[in-house]
Amino acid sequence: MKQSFLQKLINVGTVLLHASDQTTAMLELINIKKPTDIKRYLSRLIETVRDEKKHHR
Repeated sequence: MKQSFLQKLINVGTVLLHASDQTTAMLELINIKKPTDIKRYLSRLIETVRDEKKHHR
């Protein structure tokens, strides 16, 4: 996640997503409201999907 000083003041930022897909290895979600909350949400979602994949094998 990246936030400039101004972005911190208005609670927006850029959330960076790093993927294993080589065609889109990094995706930037720019000027997202509440970026810390979004980052936490995405992290939990990714962990949930990983756990589900482990249990379905």
